[in-house]
Amino acid sequence: MKEMTDLENPDVQARNRLDGNAHFYRYQTKEGAYNEDIAALKPSISLNGAWKFSCADNAAVIPDGLLDPGARLDDWETIEVPGHWQLQGWGHPHYTNVQYPFSVNPPEIPSINPTGSYRKDIYLAEVPADQQFILHFEGVDSAFHLWVNGELAGYSQGPRMPAAFNVTGYLRKGTNAIALQVYKFSDGSYIEDQDMWWLSGIFRDVSLYQQPAVSLTDINIDAGLDASYKNGKLSATVHLQSLAEKNEAAAVEVELFSQAGERLYNEVRTVPLAQTEKTQLTFSHHEPNVSPWSAEEPVLYQVLVTLYNGQNDVIESVPVKTGFRTVELKDGCMLVNGRAITLRGVNRHDHHPETGRAVSYERMKEDVLLMKQHNINAVRTAHYPNDPAFYRLCDCYGLYVIDEADLECHGFELIGAPDQLSDDPAWEKAYLDRIKRMVKRDKNHPSILMWSLGNESGYGRNHDAMYRWVKAYDSSRLVHYEGECRKIMDAGAESPQSEPNSSDVFTTMYSTQEVMASLGERTDLTKPHILCEFAHAMGNGPGGLKEYWDIIESYPRLQGGFVWEWMDHGIQAKTADGTPYYAYGGDFGDTPNDGNFVIDGLVMPDRSLSPALKEYKKVIEPVAVFDAGVKTGTISLHNRYDFRSLDHLTLSWSLKTEKGTAQGGAVALPAIAAGETEQVTIPFDQAAVTPGMWLDVSLRLAFDHDWAEAGYELAWAQFDLAEKNDSDKRGRAPALADQPLEASETGGTIVIRGQQFEAEFDRATGRWLSWVHDGRDVFLSAPELDFWRAPIDNDRFLNISLKDKPSVDEWSSYGLNMLSETVRNVSLEESGGQISVKKRLRIAPPVYQWGIVTDVTHTFSLDGTVTTAVTGSFEGNAPPTLPKIGMRMILPDDRTDVSWFGLGPDEAYADSLQAAKKGVWKKTVDEMYTPYEFPQENGNRHQVEWAAVKNGLGRGIKLDFPEKMDISALPYSREQLEEKDHAYQLEKEAGIHVHVNAKQHGLGSASCGPDVLAEHRLTSGPFTFQFTLTPTLPGTGYAL
Repeated sequence: MKEMTDLENPDVQARNRLDGNAHFYRYQTKEGAYNEDIAALKPSISLNGAWKFSCADNAAVIPDGLLDPGARLDDWETIEVPGHWQLQGWGHPHYTNVQYPFSVNPPEIPSINPTGSYRKDIYLAEVPADQQFILHFEGVDSAFHLWVNGELAGYSQGPRMPAAFNVTGYLRKGTNAIALQVYKFSDGSYIEDQDMWWLSGIFRDVSLYQQPAVSLTDINIDAGLDASYKNGKLSATVHLQSLAEKNEAAAVEVELFSQAGERLYNEVRTVPLAQTEKTQLTFSHHEPNVSPWSAEEPVLYQVLVTLYNGQNDVIESVPVKTGFRTVELKDGCMLVNGRAITLRGVNRHDHHPETGRAVSYERMKEDVLLMKQHNINAVRTAHYPNDPAFYRLCDCYGLYVIDEADLECHGFELIGAPDQLSDDPAWEKAYLDRIKRMVKRDKNHPSILMWSLGNESGYGRNHDAMYRWVKAYDSSRLVHYEGECRKIMDAGAESPQSEPNSSDVFTTMYSTQEVMASLGERTDLTKPHILCEFAHAMGNGPGGLKEYWDIIESYPRLQGGFVWEWMDHGIQAKTADGTPYYAYGGDFGDTPNDGNFVIDGLVMPDRSLSPALKEYKKVIEPVAVFDAGVKTGTISLHNRYDFRSLDHLTLSWSLKTEKGTAQGGAVALPAIAAGETEQVTIPFDQAAVTPGMWLDVSLRLAFDHDWAEAGYELAWAQFDLAEKNDSDKRGRAPALADQPLEASETGGTIVIRGQQFEAEFDRATGRWLSWVHDGRDVFLSAPELDFWRAPIDNDRFLNISLKDKPSVDEWSSYGLNMLSETVRNVSLEESGGQISVKKRLRIAPPVYQWGIVTDVTHTFSLDGTVTTAVTGSFEGNAPPTLPKIGMRMILPDDRTDVSWFGLGPDEAYADSLQAAKKGVWKKTVDEMYTPYEFPQENGNRHQVEWAAVKNGLGRGIKLDFPEKMDISALPYSREQLEEKDHAYQLEKEAGIHVHVNAKQHGLGSASCGPDVLAEHRLTSGPFTFQFTLTPTLPGTGYAL
């Protein structure tokens, strides 16, 4: 039988590793601790930076010199810590979502197990006898053995949690050799199957710090509220340990300070400590009229814990930021500080495109600020504990947290055994180790509302054991786990007949809007419901966010959700010629892989904002504005905050037309309480309202916040005040030409001439061949019918439980990607000074017996305009849905300036338009393009009344739509957007590709969630649309 090693034995989670404890810093003085003065920190050595490094293919290879303290290792290379070796030149990243990258036979791991050998020599001027030395690793993936001066000092696994070792007995005065072997795979890898890159190494901070022989080993701060939710209840449990050679007397002081620095409480207790003794003291205090902590008002108090020796000298002092708040269940709802809250959340991985899960404090802070600025109030640390600094930021700036254990074995679903490890007693120790270390490390953060038992690991007895341990250790928070809920949902066909034992909330992933509404109607369910994942933000999408949020707002027991996910996990890479791009699965030759499924965030790899993040910000905005008689100046404001009034906001308004702002001003906001609605009067001059005018309302910060400056917009609304007249809709007409139009036919070509222009059509096919105006081509390719789009990710992927096949496969199965025209008739008509080219077409794919019968008419007028009118109907076994109905054309290269009147400034679609404002907008063609890393349909502007695409001098074309249509103008063809795998592969083509769409299929979130909602699907049926084209000249804006 194969010998079980540490790497293949789930009963061995560590050797010589210290028990877990809260994350805190030790200071030499009280003043230094209170001010968190770096200069006053207790002595410590950061081991971040350059280490000697060697990489081997398996764990059996111990490189020469690694364990020899005297070896210089001059021939070794260096690696930066924190970091991953795959991102620094050794091996390559590997991405999988569900599938394991190795054969599944737990606890056995592959023989080819890349192993990184690390070595760092440090100099100690002395090793004081009265000090303990703790070597602390914040994160090492996946497992490691540790040697100090050639002696084995410890072992640990569980990569996203700290591992600390008392190495005092191994150290000596002078040079000391710290050596590690870090293994890519261990038995722990079976429960580290998260949807992310497999990356290895020492990826978080490493430090060696001194700890006095009598020291604080742990601090547990519980700051709650009494039944009135007004008065604070502070409990501070302080753990001490003596490793002194003789009995010691010590004293512990606990102090509480307000945010303003006022000392509210202090208490000192003495305690005798015998040699090797461990003890704990619990301090309790009742503080009246505290300011509770919430994500909206994150008021932090300072607890100072100071340890004194028998001479009353400070041994060490530790600051802990805390907030008074409660979390409880009542009447089917989760309450914070006595009020039901709504979680407007996101799932977040630790990720940076250059450093992987080694994320700097600055990038973490950037994430938190962006979340706050976009109305997000909650984070789920998917699917492992994040860097400790992240929780401090959440405490400070105000974000609720679901802290998730580093545990996922999703790949067992693929072999039909999702519960195999979770229900196996042999793995209970591993499961408990992961929840214990997380809870002990993070327990003092007020931002954490729930502990999560992990992700997508089936359900079994080990989860029950985790739940019992958490409830015994920390009764102040709720427990979250989706796996058992999934089983209940599956058993009940999405209508649960029981509630989970291992979770205090009923939590699901990607439940449809319909299912959520039905769950909201249930009165027999006693636990709050959240969507721990929804609205999969992969590529262009998700659609349907508004519909989700309307349902959540309608039912008290539905308490929000967490969009999947915060950030695209692209990794910075370069092509052979040095072109940078963001890589995804398969780009490094990694097999098996799950492709671009890792590019699925609300922000792009460089943290630039996607349209989806702006959509989410609008949907979850904290103030809803309604029409309460807006045409006479009355609106109603509904405060969607859970705690905060609106006294921190200002309201500004303006009346606008296509020509600009006509009126404007500000209104004093009443201090509308959380959850309340009040009416506000906008004092505009009603007599001055003209046709087509609308009202803009903007709610902005009244003063600086630590996450945004005064004037930052949090919510807005628009209301039409007066319909346009028909003449206004048509716009100003160009002047009439002096000469009549002429039509002729020569050699099978229809030629239409007017003042300054000539157009040609093919007589046999009716195809518009050219249009020359003022001696220059208006088109490189004239308008032609178009029913296809470059598939978006939501067209290409699907949640198999919700749909039989991806939309693009369904569309392709009907031949929608290979339509061709059969001309039934082409005619030329003259009437009232106008000339029309009419054609009847049957558009159909080869092989299949269905088609689209279409009439297209191009009517040339004396004023130089051309009106294109299209009607169509389907015959035969037509596809149930189709990508779009419209036309496309190609304009000359220099037509790079786009303006339009409609929704903007960013892209919008039928089911993703909440963030788009009505207005007149201007962008360049390059700015119209949304740079999704995986190319796809993008850049659509929705509900457009007119648009113009011109060069810098004003030469180009204007499009007018009697009924609003969509338009895009991009530097790339849809063929190229469909063919290429990365944005960097796109090449500028001849011309500007303009798409005019009467209708387009919605976006949905079928890449991992519901398909497009029925009301946003483009179904086969009769259609009609019309638009007018007007060539524009430099300086005039019109043809004549």
